[in-house]
Parts: sequence; structure tokens; C-alpha cells
Amino acid sequence: MKNNGKITAANIFIIVVCFSACLSLFEEHKEAKNLKIDPINFSTIPDGTYRGEYSGGINKWRANTVTVAVKSGRVIQIKLITSAEFKPDDARYAALIKRIIDAQSLHVDAISGATLTTNAHIKAIEIALKGKMKSVK
Repeated sequence: MKNNGKITAANIFIIVVCFSACLSLFEEHKEAKNLKIDPINFSTIPDGTYRGEYSGGINKWRANTVTVAVKSGRVIQIKLITSAEFKPDDARYAALIKRIIDAQSLHVDAISGATLTTNAHIKAIEIALKGKMKSVK
């Protein structure tokens, strides 16, 4: 049977689904790109290990949980507990953590090719250091 270029209900459905997916992706990227990271003075944080969780944005694509250990006013260790994007042994994540610990700052260069994911992980670390999550014993 010939279709003669008629728009069918199935074609309309596919167009609507694709448009919705693109809109959702655009909104997710916009939110992650504009994620604000507040400056934190690490030297004012009491010794301890803190847990931070970032929900990952609109679609939870970048959800992650970290623990951050502070000793003598310095961040000495950051561990990835859960992540929608990175694995705990991912070299890109290790590079990000090294940058933060070396700089003693959350304002570090993003991982090339993973800028939005980097922002989400830094946000979880910020949340931990701001004390929004309870200290881990």
C-alpha cells in the first residue's frame, strides 16, 4: 500500500516524542551549565567527614553522592559514593578530585568533555562542605 506522503498518526506521534525529548535535553543542559557553585573557605570547616548529595538536575542524569574529609582546615579526601555518570575508579573523576584538593577550592577547571557532569559533582562537594548533609562518623 502506497503512503503518498500523507502524515499519519504514527508520524505525528514520533515527531511529538522527538520534540519532547529534545526539549527535555535542552532544559537539562541549560540547568547543568548554569549550576552556581558558591565559594567556600575550606579553612573554616571543622575536621570531619561530610556527605553531600546533588539530585542531578531535572532528569536526575547527573545525580551523585560524595563524602568529603576535612582535616586541619584542608580537604584531604573526596570519595564518590554513587554517580549516574562516573564510576569510582574513573580517571576523569580522579583528575577532578586532584584539582580540587590541590587548589583547595571548588573553582577548578572542568573535565574536558564532561563539563556538565563536573559541575554536578562539584555541587555535591559544595553541599557536603556547607553542612547541608550530616557529618559521617
